[in-house]
Amino acid sequence: MILAAVAATLLWQPARLSPTRATTETMLAAYRRDVVPFRERVSRLHVVEGPDAFDAIALQRGSDYRIDLTLGGAAYAFGRDEGVRWRRTPAGTVRVIASDVQGDALDRWPSAVFGFDQNACAPDGETRDGNDLRWVLACRAAGDTPHWFFIDAASGAIVREVAREGVHVVTYTFDANGWTVDGFGGKATVTSVADGARAVAERDVAIPASRGDVFALPDGAATPVRAFFGPDDVAVPVTIDGQPSEFVLDTGTTQILIDPRVAARAHLRTTLGHAIVRRLAIGALTGHDVPVQVVDLFGGAMGGILGNEFFTGHIVHLDYAKRRLELLDRASFVPPPGAPAMAVDFGEGMPLVEAQVNATDGERFALDTGSTEVLLNAPFAHIAGVDGRSALTVEQFLEGPIDVTHGSADALRFGPVAFEHLRVGAVRPSASNLDIPLDGIIGTDELRYFEWWFDYDGGRLWLRRT
Repeated sequence: MILAAVAATLLWQPARLSPTRATTETMLAAYRRDVVPFRERVSRLHVVEGPDAFDAIALQRGSDYRIDLTLGGAAYAFGRDEGVRWRRTPAGTVRVIASDVQGDALDRWPSAVFGFDQNACAPDGETRDGNDLRWVLACRAAGDTPHWFFIDAASGAIVREVAREGVHVVTYTFDANGWTVDGFGGKATVTSVADGARAVAERDVAIPASRGDVFALPDGAATPVRAFFGPDDVAVPVTIDGQPSEFVLDTGTTQILIDPRVAARAHLRTTLGHAIVRRLAIGALTGHDVPVQVVDLFGGAMGGILGNEFFTGHIVHLDYAKRRLELLDRASFVPPPGAPAMAVDFGEGMPLVEAQVNATDGERFALDTGSTEVLLNAPFAHIAGVDGRSALTVEQFLEGPIDVTHGSADALRFGPVAFEHLRVGAVRPSASNLDIPLDGIIGTDELRYFEWWFDYDGGRLWLRRT
């Protein structure tokens, strides 16, 4: 079943592949002959991208690993623990990564080096480099972005790895000294400076505890935040190192993002798409040394996006009816009357809930204040019997385009919420689509009927119909 799912999902593939008769077993048997088994090891890696360079320390214990690096005095960490990928920002916020479709140059560490799920692979063709035959193995672990491994048929070595982040293609090319990374976000060269066996304990590669205190509340009090409620989103005035801007409040974004034009006006130093804002002021709130990712936001249509780290460390109260946004102290918070709690998973940096469309259950629906409609991924829409009947439209997300048709669903239910006879979008399968690792998205067309209390740290959510 896993192999069939991989083959059905990977509509896009690298160019110029020919059909192959090689089986998964043949490709993996050749690959395993080339692999040098490292139970535990420590590596020092030197990374160069244009004028920028930094060192990273990689610890591996079997299939688990941790990578630590420092940029501009700010410490980042990335890793995998028992199959779960994670990242920690310099602010100490930790989130797991089921799939990172937004693209991030800092955590582009090749699976060919740090291991991949060999049970989630299927042949996708072959190609030639001169007289050398390369088998191409397509792999996609559950919920993760797809990877293609080019295996030298003679030696079994992986000579190239291709990954697709959203609609952006990243290529790793390996040699005896390390690898190069080319594609979305620039080109970098990674050299292994030192590599050897050394004891690595389980705790050394374990997911660290998360600390969510980027924006501390003044005296622990309830703090109103000035916000403008538009028809589709909520805009918040901010000041970045003294420069005014306006950010969009977005539960569906897993970091704080800044457009490069805004970053330039604030004189931020950007390295591999990341920067540190020394003072990010949002009304009475002030964050110091706030890590941000610098991303083109639709040509500067947005100054920035307030994602995950704005929501951690407190309760975020969002009331669409009264156009109110405020932050509440977690320790003294008392759930309001008439606001039932519902099960929610914030571990990936966004609220993910179980939902039911018609009679079909889905485990991964994002409650997304940065989107408008209910959008169903193609496989889920098919199972739920939702067939878009409108003309095909192309919807632009930050990470790329999606082909969508619109139809209707008899019912949508999540937690205590129920809607009937609603308009929904259904993704049409296409090789050019952004790859969404969700069953669906629930946007502001439905969210605006409720008052919300988000507790990212406690994994809790309360809501009340307005």
